[in-house]
Parts: sequence; C-alpha cells; structure tokens
Amino acid sequence: MSNKVSRLAERVVTGLSRRAFLARLSAVPFAAAVFVGEAAARNANCVYLGGCCGGGWPYYDTKNKRCCSDSKCQQAGGICFASPRCCGGAGYCYSIGSQCYADKACITPC
Repeated sequence: MSNKVSRLAERVVTGLSRRAFLARLSAVPFAAAVFVGEAAARNANCVYLGGCCGGGWPYYDTKNKRCCSDSKCQQAGGICFASPRCCGGAGYCYSIGSQCYADKACITPC
C-alpha cells in the first residue's frame, strides 16, 4: 500500500522542487481550516424566510422559535410585526409561534 502511495506522490510532484511540494502540501490544512471556520460562523438553526418571518426580520431561529434581523439569528425581532409573507402581504407575524394574523395585535388569524 505504501508503495502505491509513494508512486502516486512521485507522479504528482514530478517537476516540483521539494520546497514547492511542501508549500502546496501545507496549503491543504489551511484551506480546510478556513472552510471549517466559515461553516462554524453560520448558525445552522437560522433559516432565511422560515416560518412567517419576513420584512425587517427575515430569518427564523428554529432553536429559539423567533424571527431575527441577521443571518446568525442574534438580533431577535418583535413579537408581532408586519410581514409580507402573511395574509397575502398585508398581515402580521407572531414570531414566537411562527403564525400569521390579520391584525397588528396578532389576535385574528388570517
């Protein structure tokens, strides 16, 4: 098995100096670290236009059951706010329950 890996490595590095080969080899872990870091920066519980969220609060935090203004779901929105996704664009979203209502008090469902 190690002979196969050695032969494959020889074919890959033909024409490269040892320094160039090591430089390319060291770029792989760096690229992997950047990818992992970017994935960790996103919030997997934060869904764009989830539930009835929209307008100024377009992200839905599935973990905490609320609408948010940012893609990391760190800025929670109000409890009842206008949402273009509710009642044909004229309704309101009750973000905690993710439900649409026809009135500003979030009492009458649409």
